[in-house]
This record gives sequence, C-alpha cells and structure tokens, in this order.
Amino acid sequence: MQREILFSREQRRKRENSKMSCGVKNVLKKVITLVLAVALIMAVVPPAGAQAAKVKNGLRKASNGYYYCYKNGSMVRRSGWVKVNDNLKVKLGTSYKVQYRQTNMGDKTYISKFDSAKKKFIRLDRTYTTLSDKKLHFVSKNGVLVRKKTTVSAKNGNVYFVEKGGAISRRYIKKTKRLYKYDYANKKWVLQKNTSCKINGKTYYFDKNGKMITRKAPSNNGGNPGPVSNILTNNDGRNYYYYTDDRGISIYHDEYGYFYDNDGSYIGNSNDGPI
Repeated sequence: MQREILFSREQRRKRENSKMSCGVKNVLKKVITLVLAVALIMAVVPPAGAQAAKVKNGLRKASNGYYYCYKNGSMVRRSGWVKVNDNLKVKLGTSYKVQYRQTNMGDKTYISKFDSAKKKFIRLDRTYTTLSDKKLHFVSKNGVLVRKKTTVSAKNGNVYFVEKGGAISRRYIKKTKRLYKYDYANKKWVLQKNTSCKINGKTYYFDKNGKMITRKAPSNNGGNPGPVSNILTNNDGRNYYYYTDDRGISIYHDEYGYFYDNDGSYIGNSNDGPI
C-alpha cells in the first residue's frame, strides 16, 4: 500500500515537472519568435543611419536654410563652391549653409541667392558675383548668367564689360564717370587713365585722372570756336580724342584739330605741323 502511494507521488511529480518543462519551452518559443520578428523588421527597415546612406547627393532643407549632403547623408562641412552634379553647383558659407545656387537649364545658366527673410532662393537681377572660377561674372535680368562678350548695365546704372567666356574685365562707374579695370591677380578695381572704350556702341574717352572727357559736339552752326586753354576745365561741349605718340605720351585733340597735352593744356593745331 505504501509503495503504491509513493509511486503515485512519483507520477504526480513527473507530471508536474513535465508541465513545467512544457511551460518553459512555450516561453522560450515565444522569446525566440519575438527575436526573429525583431530581426526581420530590422532587416526590412534599416536604422536612420542606414536610410541616410541610400539618399542621393543633394540639398537638405532646414529651418534656417539649406545644407548640402554627401551620399551617406552627412553634411558637407566646408565653405566655397561645391559641384552637386553636371547641372547644379552650390556655394556654401562659413556656417556651411547654401548661399548661392548655379543651375544649368537648357542653354542657359541661372544664379540664385538664398533669401533668409523669404526662406527661398531668389534669382539675381542685373548685378555681378564671383563664381567657382574665382572670377567676376554678370547676372542679367531673371538671373541669367551672361557668357558672351558684351557690355551690360546694372540696376544702379554702372556699366560692366564682359569678355568672351563671361568674365568681367572693366566697369564704368556712372556716379563718378570713371572707368575701372578689374585686376584678377589682386582681386581689385584699378582706375583706368588716358584711355578710351566703347559703351553700348559709343566711344568714350578718359583723361589722366580717369575721368570721362567726352562731351556733346558744340552747336555753333559749323563755325570753328577756336582752341581752349585747358580741356579738363572746358565745358563748351566739344568732343575730345587721344592717341599715344612714339614717346609713349598721350596727346589729346578735339574735332577741330586742336591738340592738348596730358595735363589738358593747349599745345597747337594741325596747321602748325607735327605735334
């Protein structure tokens, strides 16, 4: 009788152990299933860093402007011009934000500047800027980059001389009536003296002080008004021209054949023989 009781207890213990074992197995199965599910999700949806790695090069919009990023999603941390692709270049400032954008569309190139107040890019309008070649370029109306040799007028009336390829070489300041040449080596404007140039098809002349001396022809019914004592102080409206002699000295003359020295003083006329 006692053996039967002991046997029954042993069976109950085994059954209970068996139930516990099954419970543990069920828990382990659930844990394994959960781990596999998480692993599957991780495989299908990569982490943020992995997602960024698949993003192509391009601009990233932020609350304070735009930034440019590499293929791995990290921000480009340097200033200056950066080539995004064959149709887009951007200029980054010291804070790495995009300041300018150069976009090729068909046969035209457009230059835009980021407006922090409007929080968008605005095309430049009749002004000049420095591009990736480190040269000055003029941007006409609607942001179109000027590439051919020509003269163009800015919004303030100043005239810029664009060479073949688009680089600016000279500018005429309307306010001071003086001509300047841009020195690329030193990146500065140098006053031009004793020279002439064509502005919108018309020839203009500049004296030893760099000031324009071209004036309208006088209205005197075709008569000869005679020479003036000094062309730099003369205001009778006659035109003046100049040439450089074999000594390298610039000689001025008016349309009546009167000649003047570098300092503007009268030195003779064409009837007096060689000057």
